[in-house]
Amino acid sequence: HMNNYGCSLVWGHPQAPMGTRSIIELIEELVIRGGGFGLFTGCAAGDSAMAVVIEVADA
Repeated sequence: HMNNYGCSLVWGHPQAPMGTRSIIELIEELVIRGGGFGLFTGCAAGDSAMAVVIEVADA
């Protein structure tokens, strides 16, 4: 499945606010789809990166 909200490049690529926004949008999308796993990946200057796996359980 694809990210329906786009990526940080669409919003000008600010690091911290876009990571937070993208994770919130990922959670919202998982809720809309009825739960499941989602993967957020992000990068920052200086060759650093992060990844977060989020699970939304069926409520």
